[in-house]
Amino acid sequence: MPTKGLLLGEHQRMGKSQTVRISEKDRARHLYVVGQTGTGKSTLFLQMVAQDIRAGNGLALIDPHGELVDEALHYIPQARLRDVIYIDPTEALAPVGINLLEQQTDLQRDYCVNYLIEVFDLLYDLKQTGGPMFEMYMRNALYLMLNQPDDYQPTLLHVPRLFQDQRFRHGLLNRCKAPLVTRFWKQEAEEAGGDVSLRNIAPYITSKLSRFVYNDTMRNILGQKHSTIDFRGALDDGKILLVDLRKGMLGDTNSHFLGMLLIGKILTAAFNRTEIRDKSRLRPFYLYVDEFQHLATPSFVSILSEARKYRLCLTVTNQYISQLKESIVHAILGNVGTLVCLRVGSRDAQLLSDLLSHLIPASELVQLPNWHAYLRLLIDGNVSKPFNIRTVLPPPPDACADPVEIIANSRRLYGRSRDHIAHEIQQDWLQDEDG
Repeated sequence: MPTKGLLLGEHQRMGKSQTVRISEKDRARHLYVVGQTGTGKSTLFLQMVAQDIRAGNGLALIDPHGELVDEALHYIPQARLRDVIYIDPTEALAPVGINLLEQQTDLQRDYCVNYLIEVFDLLYDLKQTGGPMFEMYMRNALYLMLNQPDDYQPTLLHVPRLFQDQRFRHGLLNRCKAPLVTRFWKQEAEEAGGDVSLRNIAPYITSKLSRFVYNDTMRNILGQKHSTIDFRGALDDGKILLVDLRKGMLGDTNSHFLGMLLIGKILTAAFNRTEIRDKSRLRPFYLYVDEFQHLATPSFVSILSEARKYRLCLTVTNQYISQLKESIVHAILGNVGTLVCLRVGSRDAQLLSDLLSHLIPASELVQLPNWHAYLRLLIDGNVSKPFNIRTVLPPPPDACADPVEIIANSRRLYGRSRDHIAHEIQQDWLQDEDG
């Protein structure tokens, strides 16, 4: 059993208590925590986050409810106050900017386009709602905007405009550096008639974006041409990224959309670390995602098998395995090194019992007390037999920074004036499309 590393809990054996830890090396193979509401998932998550904060590690916490982020703010030492990047999309005075369309290389552009298609598919289940047509038009719209001269920086707000404003679209086509994309718009999209004419297709495409474009909160975040956060710098410098996506304030779709965009930025930043040949020089970065099933695009799932190369270490949690698509279940269970099973329902219990080689009966998994779990731990690259642990409460905060001061400092460093953003968007919209 490792004597150093992240504390997960305590194991009782022969009347003696033994601490259970996971090493930094084994964390690179990721952790999956599953358990029903009220079983202790949040306590375990907070304990892990608090340890990483105190150890000086870089991390991101994607929280769909906000309570975990609120708690984590109380564990920030004064010395790490300036490391915190606090993202609250409902911030009224100085919203952050997030633009997934900031891409420089062909590889980054291709990844960006594919990822956004995956995002919309997860949000709207495109396979059931005319997916091929949406994908063809959205893909070519994104490539049209991403193949412009260097002085043009698109945002997602430009996508509806491309379909609705012929003059704006022709301005982009006149400057497009991708002949195949130009040919699609001039010879296919604009020449089509009847039900598949651009006039008829456009509302179907733009309706998928309208809830973001016309929502003041979302527009002020997505409409900024340049992200106010350097995500690559956040990974390399060990920042603490706390993301409060409380769905009660944002709504489910907005919360999920922003969560996926943020994960996309983190994944892109991680992929860009491939330029560093000596991977031992890379600082590990720990990504925590609660209720990850809402954000699990194929790209996010694929990172489970590749993230070790970029020193991006994932810890993901949800309530029910049955919430996940079969392909995601296979990817998770096949690539995650460490599995923490708190109390689950009967359906999940049978699946987990099978996964644990029937060493733990399903009947035990459905009767676990709160804060108790069965753990399949990766130790020096080898999977242990499952054993029981009791999670431990996070240590009480000591000499930590004031959360109000933390948020104010982050707002000053990463937010922009709401009035300035609105003026910038208006000026961009009114500028000469052919200029």
